[in-house]
Formats: sequence, C-alpha cells, structure tokens
Amino acid sequence: MAHPRPTLLGIGLRIEGLALGAEGDLDAAVRALEAAVVAHRSSQFPVELGRSLLALGQIQRRRKERPAAGEALRAALDCFETAGAVPFADLVRAELGKGRRGAGGETLTPTEQQVADLVAAGHTNREVAARLFISIRTVETHLAAVYRKLGVRSRSELAARHR
Repeated sequence: MAHPRPTLLGIGLRIEGLALGAEGDLDAAVRALEAAVVAHRSSQFPVELGRSLLALGQIQRRRKERPAAGEALRAALDCFETAGAVPFADLVRAELGKGRRGAGGETLTPTEQQVADLVAAGHTNREVAARLFISIRTVETHLAAVYRKLGVRSRSELAARHR
C-alpha cells in the first residue's frame, strides 16, 4: 500500500539521508535517499523529487559512484527544468561540473569561474568565501588555479582580463 503522504515521507527520508551523510555513514545515507526518491515518485511535487535526486547524486559522488551520481543528477536536472525551478537547476549544473577538467586543464571549473568572477568584481577572499559557502583556504586554492590557467599574476590582471 502506498503511503498516504508520500511528500512528507520523502522529505523526512531526505533529511535522514543528509544527516547520515553529514555523519559519514554514506551507505545508510544512500539507502535513505533512495527510499526518499521512491516516495517522491508517488508525490505530486516534482521539485521535491528533484531535491532528493540531487542529494542522492551528491552522496553517490562522495562514494565515487560517478555513473550512478551522474544519472541521479541528470534526473534531478530534468525535474527542475520541467518545473521551472531555475535556481535548483543551476545548483545541479554546478554539481555536474564538479571535478571535471577541461581540455589540457585550461578550462575553469564552475567553482573556479565563480571565484574568478567575484574576485574580478573586487571582492576579497573572505567575501568570496562567505558568498560561496567555502573556506578562505579553498578560495585561495581555486584562485591559484585560476591564475595558472588564465596566465595572470594578480587580481588587477584578472579584473582587466574579465572586462
């Protein structure tokens, strides 16, 4: 018998999966998130299905299950695009771009591009870190990669190149 409130069940399972993932129990997190996806397939809210698929894809990527993660993330993207949920679709596109290298390593990753854009606009590393919800050290790492890939040596050169 189907659960009388699949949306609520799915949200609860997604929260459980995210909590388990944060604790490092990735196997249990995947099981909870897969159950959330099943529950949401009976729901009338495609954005909630997409959110559970996004969380599942993120955990699968952490487990190095790239094909399964890509499948879940592409399904999430489809849900968000169909529902017109542009911010969520953008989140999935960024997630799909993580860890990819361009030809010859010269193409900026999505996160490097975000860092470059913010730094070129005049933001400090601390401000960039706060906006992107990453550490200052991570900003510095991405910025070093941006400088290397673009062949610039300073923030002013980066800003001039971004015009």
